[in-house]
Amino acid sequence: MNTDQLIQQLHDSLQREIKGGFDQVKEDFGHVNRRLDLIEARLDRQGGLIQSGTKFFSRLANWTEDIDKLLLDRDRRLDAMEARLAKLEASNGKA
Repeated sequence: MNTDQLIQQLHDSLQREIKGGFDQVKEDFGHVNRRLDLIEARLDRQGGLIQSGTKFFSRLANWTEDIDKLLLDRDRRLDAMEARLAKLEASNGKA
């Protein structure tokens, strides 16, 4: 075997090794891309849930503030009615 043949065989061998290495890298990146796609889909779902939960809690907070105002108004009216009733009862008791 002469030097030219040895160099050619070495060259061919290196090309096969490099090609095999690149093929393996491509395959590995394919697996990584599929995993990243799954992670992205999961994060999108979780983001949607978080966003809808945030909207719900915002509406719930507004609702509780409205209810608090209504209850406060009702309590004031009840206090006023009790005061009027007590005044009427007191004036009827004097007569």
